[in-house]
Formats: sequence, structure tokens, C-alpha cells
Amino acid sequence: RYVDDALIDTLAASRHVVPYLDIPLQHISDGVLKAMRRGLGSRETRALMARLRERWPGVAVRTTFLVGFPGETESDFNALLDYVTEYRFERLGVFAFSAEPGTPAAALTEGVVPAEEAQARRDAIMARQQEIATAMNQALVGRTLRVLVDGTERPGRYLGRTSADAPEIDNVVHLRGPRGALEGSFADVRIDKASAYDLTGTAV
Repeated sequence: RYVDDALIDTLAASRHVVPYLDIPLQHISDGVLKAMRRGLGSRETRALMARLRERWPGVAVRTTFLVGFPGETESDFNALLDYVTEYRFERLGVFAFSAEPGTPAAALTEGVVPAEEAQARRDAIMARQQEIATAMNQALVGRTLRVLVDGTERPGRYLGRTSADAPEIDNVVHLRGPRGALEGSFADVRIDKASAYDLTGTAV
């Protein structure tokens, strides 16, 4: 509810903002969103995310989802899986619901999803996201990206990340050269290989 067109336009126009936005949507089904007491329903969420793509071309979008929330039906889960397939998030994490003592959700007793089923739903979403991430990364092979050097693996081999990668949670770029690169410096890197969550390249 706090991300409106004015904010999106301001972020998109700024030279000082990395084109990366983390929005924890949690779900896309109206019933689950209502049970979670989220502020937006499915229609509003879909519209917001569509405007984000339209008004901020090139932004990398990260989100997190929660599956197995009490009351989540197979239909609710399938709607979420379909949305993940449709939107093609650059970065995505999924958690299986686990009741935390003292929270409102822990008091929900109807429609409890067995832990094994919640985990299976989580695994299905992550498998779909892995397919999406692999395709996105494969499309980067042959391109030259600006990479922030984060550390040294061994002499002449470094770890870095692109503007689409937050430290410690997102993709890593394994790069060769230049020797003596300093942590915190930038390098233009030609991407030579790609997997679902890592890139390998050469500084040019």
C-alpha cells in the first residue's frame, strides 16, 4: 500500500538508486491474503506489480511467499504457482508456514495444512522458480554486466554481484581478473556461463 506510482517514478528516475526492489507479497490468493491480514487483495497486488514493470523498466524484483498458511487450499496454491510462472520474478524465496507461539496465526485451527504438504508446496514453487532463474541467467551469457567485486576466491579469481543481487541472499558472480582487483570496486564482466543462481565471467 506504500508503493504508489509517485514512489516508483521517483526511484526509476534516480541515478542514485539501484534498480532492485524487494516486496514481500506473501501470497496472491484473496482468501489467504485476507487470513494473513495483508493490506492488499489479489487484484490490487497484480495491478501494482504490473505498474512496477511498466514504470520502471529493467528493475529486478525480489519477493517472498508463504505457503501452507492455515486455510490455504489446493486452488489457492495453484493460483500462486501460476502467478510465479506468469510474473517471472528475478529473485524469489518461499517459506513453509510454521506456527509461532503467541502469534495470531498460531490460533488458527481450521484448514491447517500438514507440514509435509506445506513443504511439498514450497518445493514445487522453488522448482518452478529454478526453471525461471535458469532461463533468465542463460539469457545473460555473452552479455557484459557491471559487477561489484565483493571478495577474492583465490589470486585472479573473485566473487561479485550485479545490481540485481543483494549480498548474502541472491546470486553470485564468479569472475576471472583483473589481478589486484579491490573489494568494493566495479568491473565490467562478460558472462561466459550461467546456472540457476550463479554466473561465471571474465573481466573485460
